[in-house]
Amino acid sequence: MTMGQSLPSAPFPGPAVNVFAYGFAVIPLIATALEQALIRHPGPGPKDALQIANLASFFVYLVLAGLDRRVIRTALDKAGRNFTALWVFLPPSYLWRRATCLGLPHTAAWLWCLSFALSIALGAALYP
Repeated sequence: MTMGQSLPSAPFPGPAVNVFAYGFAVIPLIATALEQALIRHPGPGPKDALQIANLASFFVYLVLAGLDRRVIRTALDKAGRNFTALWVFLPPSYLWRRATCLGLPHTAAWLWCLSFALSIALGAALYP
């Protein structure tokens, strides 16, 4: 490298940065599986099973968002962009805004929508 050349900027962290975003995308299916397992287990009724599954998925969203923000913070700061973590209350919006701020494709947001639609279909098909 000569004196006139500058060092290349650090590349974007790559696919590892999307691990938590894709984790978001599978939560609706996992929540439906948990709900169905609780319904079939003696004890909680269908309403309680739904509430437990929703509460569990909400906490998983919060944990994943916290971990995700830690991973993408440097890339957001470097790009001069940021967004509030409150978007986690609307998972597809969080994923869309995240991808927009990082300049990534919106694949994780679309996968979340597909996963949500599949979870509704599976929940309806498997409901006792």
